[in-house]
Amino acid sequence: TSSSGGGGSFAMTGLLFVIAKVFFSCLCAVLAEKYLKAYKDMPIYTQVAQLKFAWLWTSLALTLTFDRQVTEFGFFNGWDARTCVVGLSWVCKGWSTFLVLKTLDSVLKNIGEAVAIVVIYAFDVLIAESLSGFLPVHGKEFRLDTCLMVLVVVLTVVTYTLAGQAKSGSAKAA
Repeated sequence: TSSSGGGGSFAMTGLLFVIAKVFFSCLCAVLAEKYLKAYKDMPIYTQVAQLKFAWLWTSLALTLTFDRQVTEFGFFNGWDARTCVVGLSWVCKGWSTFLVLKTLDSVLKNIGEAVAIVVIYAFDVLIAESLSGFLPVHGKEFRLDTCLMVLVVVLTVVTYTLAGQAKSGSAKAA
């Protein structure tokens, strides 16, 4: 709504980005699962290296194209210990995701990521404030609208992943 100072268009843009992220996350998980299982005789570290090789060059090109501060100040400008911890957590998440995709399937991977959203929200509301003395976290107060939006995202992911599974199951039965 324009009377709220453009907040409505920002919320719509954010919602579109969330929907795009969920779509591409599910698509990439299905494709990664397909190729991880197609080349199951190859060790997981080789498969991950091959998948991440293209990702590295694409990310580097996008960063250099759209983030002028990287070209001016360098890639590691502004990094601190927290950034390194987040980077390490992403490495662990990436490897565990590929292990799940190789041994299980993309449905479980997407449902696991959706449940992680609920866990993070619950952590922020219930636990974070008690840990703020020695961790760089800040608790958030419970807001029904935020909780409902988290649940909508989770249910969208679960519905999307299970709908594909039900569709393929009914096609096999026919």
